[in-house]
Amino acid sequence: MIYALQLHYYDKALMDKKAALAVHRDALERGNFKALLHDLTRSSMLYLKSYLHENVPYRETFDAQTYQRKFDSFVRRYPIIGSSTHSIVNSIGNGAVLDYVIIDEASQQDIVPGVLALSCARNLIVVGDRKQLAHIPTELGVAPPCNFYDCEKYSLLDSCISVFNGSLPRTLLKEHYRCHPKIIQFCNQQYYDNQLIPMTRDAGEQAMKLIVTAKGNHTRNNSNLRELDSLRKTLELGGEIEWDSANARGFIAPYRAQVKLSEAHLPADFVKDTVHKFQGRECEEVVFSTVLDKKCLDPRSLGFVDDPQIVNVAVSRAKNKFTLVTGDDVFSANNGQIAALVRYIEYYADEKQIHRAPVVSAFDLLYKEYDQSLERLNSRLCPDDSRFKSEQIVAGLLRDVMSQESYWAMMFHSQIALNQLVSPTNEALTAREREFMRNRASCDFVIYFRVGKTPLAVIEVDGGSHDKPQQVERDALKNSILKKSNISLLRLRTVESQIEEKISGFLAQWASNASTV
Repeated sequence: MIYALQLHYYDKALMDKKAALAVHRDALERGNFKALLHDLTRSSMLYLKSYLHENVPYRETFDAQTYQRKFDSFVRRYPIIGSSTHSIVNSIGNGAVLDYVIIDEASQQDIVPGVLALSCARNLIVVGDRKQLAHIPTELGVAPPCNFYDCEKYSLLDSCISVFNGSLPRTLLKEHYRCHPKIIQFCNQQYYDNQLIPMTRDAGEQAMKLIVTAKGNHTRNNSNLRELDSLRKTLELGGEIEWDSANARGFIAPYRAQVKLSEAHLPADFVKDTVHKFQGRECEEVVFSTVLDKKCLDPRSLGFVDDPQIVNVAVSRAKNKFTLVTGDDVFSANNGQIAALVRYIEYYADEKQIHRAPVVSAFDLLYKEYDQSLERLNSRLCPDDSRFKSEQIVAGLLRDVMSQESYWAMMFHSQIALNQLVSPTNEALTAREREFMRNRASCDFVIYFRVGKTPLAVIEVDGGSHDKPQQVERDALKNSILKKSNISLLRLRTVESQIEEKISGFLAQWASNASTV
């Protein structure tokens, strides 16, 4: 009965809202609102053109060398000037003062160049949003005259608000014209106390999407390949919107390393940049990658990525579709901005727009937490294969692949010395490569034909240490030696996904002849 009454209450409330909306629409129709608005717009434009025709001289010409000497005439001819705060003092005539100076994006404006703009203005309008990203200060090493003039702590917007302490008139620009209502409503609820009025319309579009990667520690050096693989897999599933405009899709991340990695793994039509570089920009569709996993949640990293200004900017860059790519339960314990965003998408998005663990890697077994779909593989790992679990995983996958009939002609051995595989008398080898071979270098896995024991290929497993300079050099030497010996090589990084498919695809080049050998 209680649930039935609650449902009846909301049905009644919805009917009352629809009735009130109908009354307002009827009043607008009876008041001929659209015709009046059109007439007002037309009359305003006619008045502006008439004023310009009567008051703005057209005959006088200016160039870069003379306009400052005739600045009064110049501003009558061109009454609106665009400039940066850094250059405005040098751009206008000596001693000239403008009637109004409007400083936009003042939350990202340093105090010193902002003050220079103030010196050119009779009236000042400061436009900015303190709930979006602040400026990145320059360390000057100069003591401020008082706290609110501290250039290393405050933006121009912060300084103005603090110095004048409420004595200036302040207006919130409530009407929002960029984002789909479902997108901006998150920012509205989370940051603006529901004061924004979305002027866009919701026609039932699927404006929000959530991609949650499989459990595991996928972050390396402020980048996360699994998030990119999961996004790419989701894109391959289809159903994506094809936008008409150029630069319609944007990929943003808190770290430059993730942006750089995305350039090699995402389609070229994505505009890729950090959240800080995306402020002031927009795309039809925006993907936000949070990068961090549970292992990376030190207070500094968490505070940077889960910052309310970063999340607010990231979400509000999307005009019609927003996608969040994040780790499984990474931010839930913090219960901050991204946790709220996940809850919001889960509540408002269609079930088909929620993608959990779209990509699972066999190497996820290296982590304490992993997707349960890997449990069967985990139970079949053999410790005798190697003391490294990553190599146990590859050995298990190799056995699975070679158990298929088309691969029966192949076999593998592990930890084979390089000088047993490659002849040191190969004239193409350098002295450094021969020295490397003598220094007990080995290959993780070597693939042979069963009959004749002909070596076909080498498979190497690259863990996190393979990013270190010394190991990079060793890998390069091994790559060169195998190439000069006409032995194919497959490197498997432990951060990669679809490992079984890569192994199977690599061996397939010999599988077609396996049954005839």
